[in-house]
Amino acid sequence: MFNHTRPGGWVELQGYDAQYRSDDGTLKVESYLNQYVDTIDKGISKMGKVLSTGPLFEGLLKDAGFINIHIHTYKLPIGTWPKDKKMKEVGTINTLQYLEGMEAFSYRLLTSVLDWKLEEVQVFNAKVAEEIKSNKVHAYYTLYVAYGQKRKDDEE
Repeated sequence: MFNHTRPGGWVELQGYDAQYRSDDGTLKVESYLNQYVDTIDKGISKMGKVLSTGPLFEGLLKDAGFINIHIHTYKLPIGTWPKDKKMKEVGTINTLQYLEGMEAFSYRLLTSVLDWKLEEVQVFNAKVAEEIKSNKVHAYYTLYVAYGQKRKDDEE
């Protein structure tokens, strides 16, 4: 990335901290949503990959030689629980993408990498979906937007 940026040019990275959080204590450690992200993270890690890339961006940009680094974080709710109209819309869209994409994202990872049986994945996903739709858990994850500039005096 650094080598492909012109001197004085900027790069932007976007990624997530996939760990769910709750500001009101409704997300319990044993919640299905937490179990889901922990299980996905375990599978991704077993493949040698990183699920939560957002928290790494500042260090990656610094290590690459970028300057004027800025990090912005945004809470992205899952569920229709937010009172704020804009956040409720974000939560609604996140709920839809989560419920529609959960099977596609989890089936192969859990069965091929973590050796779960298909029926186990189906039951697990149903419990996660039920928890999300209940709106009893006021969870969100964090989007990271990071950008940095290549020094103007760095040669191309």
